[in-house]
Amino acid sequence: MTGRKSLLSQCLCLGLCSVFLLSGCQPKPPSSELQLAESTTAVAQPLYNDLVVGLKEFHSSASSFCSAPSAGGLAGVQQQWHQSMLNWQSASVVNFGPVTMDSMAWKFQFWPDKKNLIHRKVESEIRRGSQSEAGWTPASIGKVSVVSRGFGAAEYLLFDPEAKEKIAEPVRCEYLQVVIQDMQRNAERLSRWWQQGEDRYPEELKALADAVPATEESYPQVSALLVSSLHTTLETAIRKLSMPLGKTDQHGNPYMSESWRSGYSLDNLRAVIASTRKLYEGGEGYGLDERLASVDEESRQLAEEISIAYDEVDKILASKPLENISLKDAVVDPERREVLSSLLFGISRIKNLFAGKVPDKLGIPLGFNSNDGD
Repeated sequence: MTGRKSLLSQCLCLGLCSVFLLSGCQPKPPSSELQLAESTTAVAQPLYNDLVVGLKEFHSSASSFCSAPSAGGLAGVQQQWHQSMLNWQSASVVNFGPVTMDSMAWKFQFWPDKKNLIHRKVESEIRRGSQSEAGWTPASIGKVSVVSRGFGAAEYLLFDPEAKEKIAEPVRCEYLQVVIQDMQRNAERLSRWWQQGEDRYPEELKALADAVPATEESYPQVSALLVSSLHTTLETAIRKLSMPLGKTDQHGNPYMSESWRSGYSLDNLRAVIASTRKLYEGGEGYGLDERLASVDEESRQLAEEISIAYDEVDKILASKPLENISLKDAVVDPERREVLSSLLFGISRIKNLFAGKVPDKLGIPLGFNSNDGD
């Protein structure tokens, strides 16, 4: 009897499930905000992981060079600086969440350096260290000014014409390694915060996505966070291009280039633009482009306009006039200045769309700031 009841119960359950499925009682699909939260996490995690891996390789290369200095070894360390800097440029686009804590971004990069403070502060710190028996420790480097730390300090030590001639000196090699280790520890902290788990940032993003609107004035918070992040990053990219280009001076301000000592400012810009597009499109997942296109026909056309604008900027960045040349040299060349002006216009066009039309279509307050919810 028990077996027959069990069988009957199973049949009833299957029958009821079929009815529910046919009547539309299916699991509710994730909201667009939750999909954005998940795709943002999927984009951010590898960016910060790449930063950690790159800095480990950078430190290993520097350690090997300091043990046995050589011209080839120095070139290898310089290349590792370049790759790690590109990793940071890509990860820095995700400028909300963990990176906003404890002024973390400044610990990776001090910019702009309008008064060449990096040169003076790094040399001052090296003099201080050479007179101290203790040298530097993880705790002591944490108390050093951000001007003397991060990628700017490492670039100065490795690429400045005078400084790189002395990089093999023990005190300078020691300081270079400590600076890299400091960045590596901070990158590891950020990477951990972006991993899945209780009390980690992906859960905070999901909570934002699941937040029930309290009033009619409420807005989609994950969308707002992404739009603000993209707008802020593109605004910074514009400054990094417009400052060396200059407003009226036809000769430009070459030493306002972000990485003028190494000559990799344009590579930095390429990495940033590519990363903003990846964040906008949600990587391989659901992105703001799809979210925007789903609103109405006008919004779909707006999403298409943004994609076209990105294509045009990519085309300029890959054009022959900007091949194999530093931004420092390009801004003093009349022909290339015209190309850079077109590039500046293209990036400004995308930034302005994220400042006006996009938030308007997504119901985001125009004055929203990504730090408001942190």
